[in-house]
Amino acid sequence: MRHLWRSVIWLAGLVLGCAKASADDAPPRVALDLVAAGDTVKLYVSWTAANKATGAQLTITASATNGTWAVLPTAAPVVAGGTAAIVTNSPTADSATFAACLRSTLGPVVSVGQTCVQKNWKRTLQPPPIVTFDSLIGMMIAPPSPTVLTGSTTLFCTFGKFASGAIVLGSADTACAGLYAQVVPATARAKSRPALVAIWDTVCVTFTATGGTIDSPVCL
Repeated sequence: MRHLWRSVIWLAGLVLGCAKASADDAPPRVALDLVAAGDTVKLYVSWTAANKATGAQLTITASATNGTWAVLPTAAPVVAGGTAAIVTNSPTADSATFAACLRSTLGPVVSVGQTCVQKNWKRTLQPPPIVTFDSLIGMMIAPPSPTVLTGSTTLFCTFGKFASGAIVLGSADTACAGLYAQVVPATARAKSRPALVAIWDTVCVTFTATGGTIDSPVCL
């Protein structure tokens, strides 16, 4: 009988010894930050090691969301204390609550408790681009008051004037580029846009002369 009691006491001590061979608790501190751009969210997780822990398990979940997210880690093995960066994305979600949870591990033993932290994300909607409507209101002729001597020739150029203050040079009027830079104010030239040039290109200007001849561009 005495030997039987000793065996029971020895077995109880063995069980208690195994129970002590585990991580004391979940990681004491977990931090979560996120950076988002468009459909992609990058999660930065950091944590400190629990007493006796030799490793940890990281789980990240997304809740309160109206979309599905790319694969997030579940009980992924990580170091006892450290950092991790997880990239996930969802083309449909406009909000989510991300939770990062860590459990401590000591070999195959996993802590019963876990430490979690949450962070909310909401998609930032960009305002629609500003659309400016412009209209052709006239034209500028250069040079404005030329003096043409008998037997000489003069180059006449026309530039499109728009309501926004832009004065544009036609895409085919390369011979007038120098005169355009000389007589058109820099502020008006700066407002020129390809769309305005395209409008001006559809306008055909013809000239008439008294007491001489003048060549007009060929209108298509």
